Amino acid sequence: MAFALMALIAIYLAEGAIRRSAPPRLATKEDGVTIRAVDGTQLVGRLVRREAAGDRCVLLLHGVGDDGSSQLPFAKNLAAKGITGIAIDIRGHGVSGGELRGYGVLEAGDTALWANYLRTLDCDGGVFGYGASMGAAILIQSVGAGAPFKAIVAECPFSSFRLIAEQRIQQRSGVPLWLSRAVSEALVSLAFTYVELKYGIDLALSAPENTNTRGVPILLIHGGQDNNVPPEHSIRLKDKLADATLWLVPGAAHINANQVAPFEFDERVNAWFSTVTRSKGH
Repeated sequence: MAFALMALIAIYLAEGAIRRSAPPRLATKEDGVTIRAVDGTQLVGRLVRREAAGDRCVLLLHGVGDDGSSQLPFAKNLAAKGITGIAIDIRGHGVSGGELRGYGVLEAGDTALWANYLRTLDCDGGVFGYGASMGAAILIQSVGAGAPFKAIVAECPFSSFRLIAEQRIQQRSGVPLWLSRAVSEALVSLAFTYVELKYGIDLALSAPENTNTRGVPILLIHGGQDNNVPPEHSIRLKDKLADATLWLVPGAAHINANQVAPFEFDERVNAWFSTVTRSKGH
């Protein structure tokens, strides 16, 4: 009986995580760029062309349950500095197609396609990437899938989907930590097995910490008070990934370093997209 109950809970959690939370919304005049994923899924983004002299481009990825419109203010800020950007709707979000989320298992290849699309624009200075939360984790994994980034900025990424899934269950269980840890590990294992059997997606492969980032410089930004994705995730990534640098932002919560330390955020990101990377191009 206990196993059957756990299996039902695991299926409920798995379906909630793997399926998009809302149907594709209607496109607007801002949704101006469309490409096709390898499996035929339509992917949509918003192109924000540079407003000053420059030769760099950046791909911007949002978090889970969000869409590319959340990245438009940042894209416009970069455009004023001479950087063309595309704020994409990740598959299963916004205008983009796709009914399932893979937390990088499906999306890493999509992101590599977007990065290669950017290379066809006026991007002689290189293609860069910025990702928030889930988008940050996907961005790191896309480097292993061949995305031609010169450098990336990953804000509040998870180090592995298994770990963050277990932690979310522990946070919400309301039972002693030693018991919640055992329960969360069992539930996540059951959920992963269910998803792989039903949908053919191995969520255990969603592990940025195991990605071969091929020496692409990575600036990790993480709020010191992040209770959504604990800072330990970026600390693990700093230890495991080559050419990774960590800025742990005191007082910042989940993906709000730009609000807590706006001037330093702007300075660090712009430096990462320019002088730090000029000698490390791809």
